[in-house]
Amino acid sequence: MERTMEQPTTPAPVQNDLRAALAKKVLTVQSELGTLYKDGINQKQGYSFVSYELVNARLREVLPRLGLVIMPAITRVQERDITGANGRMTTRTLIEGTLTLVDCDTGFSIAIPCAGAENDTAGKSLGKAFTEMVKRAEMKLFHVTTIEERDPDAEGLPLYDQSQPQTWNGQNAQGQYPQNYQQQGWQ
Repeated sequence: MERTMEQPTTPAPVQNDLRAALAKKVLTVQSELGTLYKDGINQKQGYSFVSYELVNARLREVLPRLGLVIMPAITRVQERDITGANGRMTTRTLIEGTLTLVDCDTGFSIAIPCAGAENDTAGKSLGKAFTEMVKRAEMKLFHVTTIEERDPDAEGLPLYDQSQPQTWNGQNAQGQYPQNYQQQGWQ
């Protein structure tokens, strides 16, 4: 399935105003969502995660009030059968799609490309991949962070005090470094 983006017919200055209005609403969503707790547990692989249900429950509180709607669509599907470590056949589904974010007050929208993938042995890999695609795109669009989340690239770097505003060099707004900054040897 091929889709092409239509060129906007709205004059550029008006388009910029509409884009700015949508961006302000996205910022409001980002600030109101805050940090989410990891409410799901994958016992088989031993990790916790933020569930699709939690992300969307929070978004259902915020999006309608701001006049925003998200419409996901699948544009490409790839499936293949693979043999799992246990010898069972598994279907691996990779999908590409878009999330269209619409400002219901103005009609202005943006299409956000996204992708998802999932394995399943019982014919549910497409639905799972779609759920994963939507959840990940929403989490990235609205900069959702989670409790206990650490960037793997930040291993060994000092932790910062999340209750204090941070600047680019690790100092808080008062020009102070976190308590463990010197202990870690980064100053």
